[in-house]
Amino acid sequence: MLLLRLTLVLALACSLGCTVTRDLEASGEEGAAQALEVPGRSLGTIKVWSGGITSDVTGAEPTRVRLYVRVDNHDAEGLTLTDLALVVYTHAGERLRREPTPDTAGERSVRPGRTLRTGLRFELPGEVAIRDVERIDLEWTIHSPAGRVIRSTRFEVVGSRLEQRS
Repeated sequence: MLLLRLTLVLALACSLGCTVTRDLEASGEEGAAQALEVPGRSLGTIKVWSGGITSDVTGAEPTRVRLYVRVDNHDAEGLTLTDLALVVYTHAGERLRREPTPDTAGERSVRPGRTLRTGLRFELPGEVAIRDVERIDLEWTIHSPAGRVIRSTRFEVVGSRLEQRS
């Protein structure tokens, strides 16, 4: 009986607008924080973390992935963060590549001794439901006069939650 009441309250609340969020956690050997190194030289560090995958339950809004990046430049020369792309892996074995939304796309420069903090947003195609996502990889490149670092950061789905929009 209590479960039925909670379900009815949730259904009424969601008729006013709800989102489903799937939480993502960095995984793999290096996790979210990685050293930026070229042969014979340490450039700094990069850390990538997630704001999750969010979907409007009505389907009125596209499903979005939010990621955040921090680059600490320990080098005497500038660094540039480029070539950002999201690779989405589905439970059905699909591999989809997405570019950042136009408002978060583009190169980002980091002056010597400085830190860059930036947010990225990616939209999934309409045929991919939030429940279809198994994992994602953020591909990125750091350029410097000393060389470039090309890597990716992997994220696994670790949980879900339903939230009412305000």
